[in-house]
Amino acid sequence: MTDYVFEDCEKLGFNRTRLEAVPAYFNSYLQRKKFAGISISVAREGKIALLSHQGKSAFEGGFALDDSAIFRIYSMTKPITSVAIMQLYEKSVIKLTDPITKFIPAFKDVKVFDKGTPKDYTVREPERMINIHDLLTHQAGLTYDFLLEHPVDALYRNEKINGARSEKLNTAELCAKLAEMPLLFSPGTAWNYSVATDVLGHIVELASGKTLDAYFKDHILDPLGMVDTFFHIPDDKRDRLMHNYSYDPLKRETKLADSPERTIYRPGRAFLSGGGGLLSTMEDY
Repeated sequence: MTDYVFEDCEKLGFNRTRLEAVPAYFNSYLQRKKFAGISISVAREGKIALLSHQGKSAFEGGFALDDSAIFRIYSMTKPITSVAIMQLYEKSVIKLTDPITKFIPAFKDVKVFDKGTPKDYTVREPERMINIHDLLTHQAGLTYDFLLEHPVDALYRNEKINGARSEKLNTAELCAKLAEMPLLFSPGTAWNYSVATDVLGHIVELASGKTLDAYFKDHILDPLGMVDTFFHIPDDKRDRLMHNYSYDPLKRETKLADSPERTIYRPGRAFLSGGGGLLSTMEDY
């Protein structure tokens, strides 16, 4: 276990006593076996005030957590994809008001869910087309399959549109399937957390002429010196990858979802999820 509160934490505006209590609080989750390991970093203005590593990379076996541990950062991929979009905006390659049909024509016939159930529903015309700003702000009318609030969520599950967990689709194929699904609402009229950033990732590819991993590497990761951030785990770094667990609320049990030995983040995986596909270390990110 590593717990270190840096000397100048108070100069950064943190209360030392409260900061020191953070690792102890999260340690209670380890004691109850809610997590195999926990890494914590608290920073401000580029300076670290607290660094803590507790536990191991797996419930059974694994390695003691340290700065080298590689995590699946899931939705923290979204800020990097959004930076890429804004870089293209700064270069006047795209406009935030651009309709996404400029890049993905399949969306030209998209409809809005009107009423009904996942098995029997009606649709209506959208008031306007989705634009890039809608995708950035989750106002496009898209959703996620793991949400349980709307019939369209169930349609995503039925069609196996599962964002970063997709193994069989590439990004273009995902967008084509999304274009066949009804929207929850007319673009710009409401908010819903969604696969919108995956669509943004594909737009980065189409607008830049590069694959998403190549664009990230050339324009974001390499310039920032982020050497441990990628979509595919290199073979020589696989032993640093965390085991990944999921919780089944019905069975009330934790099960292994992904492991270094059988990871879906292997080289050659077709789907580069701009919404949740990156691996990274705490230090890199």
